Amino acid sequence: IYDYPRNSSDEVIALVAKRRGIIGVYVVTFFLHATDNTPDPWLNHIEHIIGIAGSKSVSIGSDAPVTGFPNIEVARLDFPKLTASLDRTGKIKGKLAPRWPAFIPAFDGVDRFEVMKRLLVERFGVIAAYDIAGANALRFYRQALPAH
Repeated sequence: IYDYPRNSSDEVIALVAKRRGIIGVYVVTFFLHATDNTPDPWLNHIEHIIGIAGSKSVSIGSDAPVTGFPNIEVARLDFPKLTASLDRTGKIKGKLAPRWPAFIPAFDGVDRFEVMKRLLVERFGVIAAYDIAGANALRFYRQALPAH
């Protein structure tokens, strides 16, 4: 629902679901919306994936730790370094360019997963929230990884 190079097309989402995979929706603000830093774009992406693939095919994205910033001012000052590492070619411009805040601020506390859980339950119900918050990922890893 937002044109960003890291996001998957509807066709890819459908194919991943058909193969019993999962699509993770990460909490990077500029992956989700041009200007909105609230959880709403994150929830909208999850809802879109559910509409295509069902609630068993979506998870909280985690290609990097969702740890929050221990010192928000240091993180803000270091953001140009992060931006440079995300755009090594210098070609990402306009709405696709990394922007501050990089992560959804509502998820930047020690209670980040409680906040996510509450929002998921409110929007999708308890069972789907349970799946999205971890059960889908656990199921996927159990079926994809060797038992030893």
